[in-house]
Amino acid sequence: MRTSEKQFYISEDQRNQIVLSTRPVTIETIMMKIRKQQNRTDRHLRKSEILKWLDAWGMIEKKHYEGMSYYGATADGRKLGIGDYMHPLSGEAPFCLYSSNAQAYIIANLEKIASFSEEANRFEQTM
Repeated sequence: MRTSEKQFYISEDQRNQIVLSTRPVTIETIMMKIRKQQNRTDRHLRKSEILKWLDAWGMIEKKHYEGMSYYGATADGRKLGIGDYMHPLSGEAPFCLYSSNAQAYIIANLEKIASFSEEANRFEQTM
């Protein structure tokens, strides 16, 4: 964590205001819902922080498709409700969609995600 960077914070009231989608959504949608409940001056989690944490916990993993890399669901991730999808017309790399169960898992673990990221940053700074 950069010395000038704030620590992540979200109150229980703010967390409880996050409305889970009944339809699978992208990680960007989950991030938007979290940010909408936080104060503008609070530190927000980045997409990469959430993805790296899910990867470390074995829910997603780096995969490759036609020369492009992306995070795709593992068997444990699929059990949680993370699925790999591909836009039928775009030809872009597949991407993950997160069920309401997977969304709830991420939201319940926001502090763990932030602390994992902060520890990884501290480790990188010592290298």
